Amino acid sequence: MHIVYVTNGRIPSRTANSLQSMKVCAGFVAAGHEVTMVVPRFTRTLPTPYELQQQYGVPVEFRIEWLRGYRALGRVAWETRAAAHALRRRGNLYFTINMRIAAALAALGRATVLELHDPPARRLDDRALRLLPRTRGLRAFVCVSHALRRILTERIPGFSDCPVTVEPNGVDLARFAEARSPAEARRALGWEDARLTAGYAGHLYEGRGFDMILTLAERFPDVSFRVMGGEPAAVADARATVAERGLANVDVLGFIPNAELPLYMQGCDVLLMPYASRVRASGGGETAAFANPMKMFEYMAAGRLIISSRLPGIEEVLNESSALLCEPDDPAEWIAALDRAHDAELRSRLESQARHDVLHYATDERARRILSVAGVSA
Repeated sequence: MHIVYVTNGRIPSRTANSLQSMKVCAGFVAAGHEVTMVVPRFTRTLPTPYELQQQYGVPVEFRIEWLRGYRALGRVAWETRAAAHALRRRGNLYFTINMRIAAALAALGRATVLELHDPPARRLDDRALRLLPRTRGLRAFVCVSHALRRILTERIPGFSDCPVTVEPNGVDLARFAEARSPAEARRALGWEDARLTAGYAGHLYEGRGFDMILTLAERFPDVSFRVMGGEPAAVADARATVAERGLANVDVLGFIPNAELPLYMQGCDVLLMPYASRVRASGGGETAAFANPMKMFEYMAAGRLIISSRLPGIEEVLNESSALLCEPDDPAEWIAALDRAHDAELRSRLESQARHDVLHYATDERARRILSVAGVSA
């Protein structure tokens, strides 16, 4: 079938929503469908498919249509234009993470699926979400965690009466098909340090746990820490902080293209998700109550021990048989967990379970399940 994916997010960018949108489209293609993506155009020069593939780590085997006018029209007017543009593409299904675009398409009777990553933060979003259960075209809501589904069920009248499925963020398992030992990956990366290596991949926003990484680095001078990701200003600040604290065992690498991340993750013995009890998203919202990080699934697929904060959305995927879980903001628990991570047998056992569990979250299988719930699978 032909699926039209519409987003008002910037492509390319380094935001989680941008990455997730590209991975969802690639998942639909992998499941055997034709995909057209409609996105705003912000620049004169458009990225090539190769550049997009390097940044996002997915094969760009779908059409991307760049629609001008975002700055000139404003957000809401552009979304109206984008919905009209999408309709002309005559999709069998319209898919979006934008509540207002979903409401416009579903109100016109078009088969529409809305994927939700957080509750509505703006009044217009709230109105659109409340309208959707009464439209002719809504086929399904997709929530990325059960915690988010509970929040929306309590908040949105009629939400639970609609087809609602919970599908956590997935991972393209083919990217991790080449199994490398940490030593092999480190040699390929030119990392000469043979010590236990703990890695972190992601942004450096408030609540992502960089302070906890520094605390661990001070407590474990015999462990090498590799920090992957972050915007340039945040990376510069992080490097300055590391230098001020004299932490020779912390290397802040900066942004790594997603296509290269599997090798970097495999170069680590341990992968960290030290979220605080309050987590800020790229858009500024608070996400700790329902977050379902994409990197969690990449960590699992990489086959490395995961040490993570206990957050509701994370505990829906990870448990004591597949990871070491710690209370957020509790240095003593994190220190104890990293100390346990020196046990090679423990690492092997938890890694094996995580690799088994992640098979359920393959992006193509995720796409098939969503379409099945929507009742439009080909």
